Amino acid sequence: MSDPAAAIPHLTAAIAHRSFRLHCSDRTSTGEYFLRRIICVMAETFADENLAFTAAECVRDAFDRHGAEFHDIARRARTRFEQKDWTALQSDVRERFDLYELALNRVEDQLAPLLENRMRDKPLWLEIKQQFPQLFVNRHDFDLAETFFNSVTRKIFYTVGVDRDIEYFHLEDRRQRPPEETPIFQRYLRGSDTASLICTILTDRHCGIDFEDLDRDAALVAQEIDLYLWPLVGYRDYDAIDVIRPLFYRNKVAYVIGRIVADSRFVPLILPLYHGDRGIYVDTVLLQEAEASRVFSFAHSYFQVEVDRHDALINFLKSILPEKHVAELYTSIGYTKHGKTEYY
Repeated sequence: MSDPAAAIPHLTAAIAHRSFRLHCSDRTSTGEYFLRRIICVMAETFADENLAFTAAECVRDAFDRHGAEFHDIARRARTRFEQKDWTALQSDVRERFDLYELALNRVEDQLAPLLENRMRDKPLWLEIKQQFPQLFVNRHDFDLAETFFNSVTRKIFYTVGVDRDIEYFHLEDRRQRPPEETPIFQRYLRGSDTASLICTILTDRHCGIDFEDLDRDAALVAQEIDLYLWPLVGYRDYDAIDVIRPLFYRNKVAYVIGRIVADSRFVPLILPLYHGDRGIYVDTVLLQEAEASRVFSFAHSYFQVEVDRHDALINFLKSILPEKHVAELYTSIGYTKHGKTEYY
């Protein structure tokens, strides 16, 4: 909550703005009356600040609950893939799609008894908007939280267009995020041969089911990589392969998403994994930016991927898809509302 001392200039302005008709016979009674009015305005101001802070906490809690439910659904994707439970997987997709609106309805129901007849009091929401960022100091997800806050105000005020008074609007992001505790990707340095490296990458992402023929798939993938890279780097070879730690799940496919670090450039590396009758197998290898871009296009349903740092994930994807709009990347991993925010 704000420092009380900082409120004094606002109180003075508020009192000056009010119209008082003083019927006092002497200066003493005038002074006492004025003091009482100061105390009254201070009480109202601090009460509003307390109410705004409580409302901001309510929105924060709803946002956090939505995030926890979002990640719980993403966490199930691995089990669905291992068990080939495609019906449950589709049910999860529908459940996640409905989560956001459910969260908005929930927070509106919680705010109604708190704010009562001030539910659509715009000056109060200006104060709530000012209080809200204080709850996200040293958090990396403040951008998603601001989008959620905007959605709450738009629902309550039936906003058409953008209301910058009670919505967050940034032409550019100047805020600092806390550093990652663990990088979102794992780096594999170039070894004796590409096939062994691919074999290690696939083994590290073992999803509880044996591969149909791991050595065969690793050899075929390595052959495609070496042939593709030769015109780009020639005898210098590549330096390493970075791979996002969790798998991406969509429909009946699990995707290994990575990048080849070659001659100071990033080359996409995408390996679609299928769960067949005899185990897991690599269907193909995608190395061109155009191919990778189609995987993350609006034409497909959204990925399920369990990560703590959405910002780090987006940065990684942007490194292999520099022409892809950030909004489309957010949408591809299920953050559809924030995808719209990034567009505007």
